[in-house]
Amino acid sequence: MSKTKSKKGWHPVMFIIPRVSRDENTFAMVTADVADPVFDTETGFLRAMHVALSAWFKTSEGQAAWKRSSKDFNVGDLSENTQDRGLCQILLTMGIRGLEVETFVDTNATGDWTYDTVLGEAE
Repeated sequence: MSKTKSKKGWHPVMFIIPRVSRDENTFAMVTADVADPVFDTETGFLRAMHVALSAWFKTSEGQAAWKRSSKDFNVGDLSENTQDRGLCQILLTMGIRGLEVETFVDTNATGDWTYDTVLGEAE
């Protein structure tokens, strides 16, 4: 889900990427500055990331990251590689800069408290 509106010029975007699992509540918050409104949507940003990462996987650093991920490179792996100079350069040429990925994991959640849980009563 994106929390941005289309804008011209460099502007921030943020996406919340959930992991679907019965064992844990996990999500990543992905933020960056983008130069093209096509990257304002989750679909557009994901396509750009796919193109950029596919290009990066052709470099020695990218190949090493691909192998470390057991050839299953996902947002968790991306969170460990956002500072790679080669990847940052590829992203910049595409119009994405300042990529950050923060991951959150809660293995203690019972499911009793959700976003829509009523937290109090006025009467």
